[in-house]
Amino acid sequence: MVALPPITPGQVPVEHRAGRTRWLRWLGRCFLRLAGFRVVGTFPEVPGAVLAVGPHTSNLDFLVAAAALLALDVRVRFLAKRELFRFPLGACLRALGGVPVDRARPEGLVEALAEHLRREGHFLLAITPEGTRKPVARLKTGYARIARAVPCPVVPVLLDYGRRQLLVLPPRPAADPEADAADLHALFATVRPVRPANFAPPGPNVPAERRPPGDPPARLRWAACSAATLEEQAVDAVLRQHGAGPGGLLGGGEGTDQHPVPGLAVGRVHLLDGGAQVEEQ
Repeated sequence: MVALPPITPGQVPVEHRAGRTRWLRWLGRCFLRLAGFRVVGTFPEVPGAVLAVGPHTSNLDFLVAAAALLALDVRVRFLAKRELFRFPLGACLRALGGVPVDRARPEGLVEALAEHLRREGHFLLAITPEGTRKPVARLKTGYARIARAVPCPVVPVLLDYGRRQLLVLPPRPAADPEADAADLHALFATVRPVRPANFAPPGPNVPAERRPPGDPPARLRWAACSAATLEEQAVDAVLRQHGAGPGGLLGGGEGTDQHPVPGLAVGRVHLLDGGAQVEEQ
């Protein structure tokens, strides 16, 4: 019998635990086992944080994330469109921490949420910046604007179906929502979504200083990492986007080092500041 995925108490600070029954925690771990997923990383010991979750390309993403919430016994609020909160699904969503949102009337939502979270004190609010399961050219910045208004850090949470991991990354400030959304979009491109056709790699919203000079954005595919240790993952992600397997690309760092891409008819890979770009011919 396959062992249940490891869950350690230290992954969730005491103030963010939900106090669910042992049966619900076991149910969450069983689903993670069936999906072949494990949770990597720990939630930060901060009073509050906004969890930016992605890439979001399928309803399966919600099931994996919900199973992780149950397994870890973590208390998380998440936003979902109001239409989903009808009987009988609505009761389940509210029990998990769902908050209905009227997308047709977004006026004042950021300020209202920020005020509510400040009063609550201890919170984790999960948001999918893509806002849809379809490809988007740019991420929405609402998550970063909420974090800045509270104020609280942003915690990227990545759904990687290639390595079957839900990655909880270190918190970071959200001083500039537009720049943060661009960096987060590039970070999403370092992992494999369950439906790659529903994920659009970053284009014009990738900061110009992180592209090789003279390369038009339309001819590039980008995968970036926030840590140097993830550089190899970034290269592999680029190759997968172009239909090739991982290919022993080494080196990198800052600069414009160019490496041939084995098995690809397109041009070169640029390794820049912990990320990777493919130049198409």
